Amino acid sequence: MPEIIKICLIIFLYLFYSTFATSNFVHLIGYDILAEPSTTFSGVTDEDGCAEQCVTNTECIGFDYLNSDCTLLINVRNIVTNISACNYYIFDRTADTDFGDLNLTETDKLVYSNAYLNSSCPQGSTDDITQCSIAVTVRKGD
Repeated sequence: MPEIIKICLIIFLYLFYSTFATSNFVHLIGYDILAEPSTTFSGVTDEDGCAEQCVTNTECIGFDYLNSDCTLLINVRNIVTNISACNYYIFDRTADTDFGDLNLTETDKLVYSNAYLNSSCPQGSTDDITQCSIAVTVRKGD
């Protein structure tokens, strides 16, 4: 195989692989993800590198990528408006999620599909067969 064809093939495969990683994620511009930070990787060169880290972690629902720091997120609670935010990416699992009769916005679908991974209760909650529940502590003001 001629050298030029090998080089073009390598470049094509790199570009395909590079864009493939983030194609499974929605880049949220103007929104924050309310979730727990899991692991932070420093020196990540781009969003694709961060996406690759998330895809290999079964609990990862998205990531925060800012200044070469990649923080994986777990236990999504909500997506909220923040007009200055542009560093959040959420895993798009909506195509594989059955929403039943729920009338959800596109944003709510992203939260729902990541909260109920594999059709199970959200991480950290208890499944008693008919419903999901989670223990919370409520503190009243003095």
